[in-house]
Amino acid sequence: MPVLAHRRPSQRGLVVPSLIGTAAGLAGSLWAPLGSAPFWVLVLGVSQGSCLGLAIFFMLARAPDAGVAASLSAFAQSVGYLVASAGPLVVGLLHSATGSWNLPLVLLLVLCAAELAAGLLAGRPLQLPSVTPPAAPEARNTTRVSGTG
Repeated sequence: MPVLAHRRPSQRGLVVPSLIGTAAGLAGSLWAPLGSAPFWVLVLGVSQGSCLGLAIFFMLARAPDAGVAASLSAFAQSVGYLVASAGPLVVGLLHSATGSWNLPLVLLLVLCAAELAAGLLAGRPLQLPSVTPPAAPEARNTTRVSGTG
């Protein structure tokens, strides 16, 4: 996916099918006939893999230099993994509270819609501004020479 994304000025055309595949894979895994589960899991895996590839590509492609890319990547991944770590717990608690997978799946589909909105914004053909460090103050000579006269 990053190879395809690199060849386009705007990646919005890649975000949409990736997230449609994710939503379809989630819905098909739960609501489609049981015999088709392997197909829906395959669709879900390919789609989520392409979404991850795009997310990592966006961090690099939108940065003007390596320093900004590293900062953006560190922020996005640390916050992203922190938020994502609550996902399995929330989905499990919803399943335990309702006794069904319907509400957890609806939550995941709502998150797909939020991911689509974020992906469409990230897919715009732009770069972040370069951050130039402030100029270092001139080194001052603090050594005093004392004369003995």
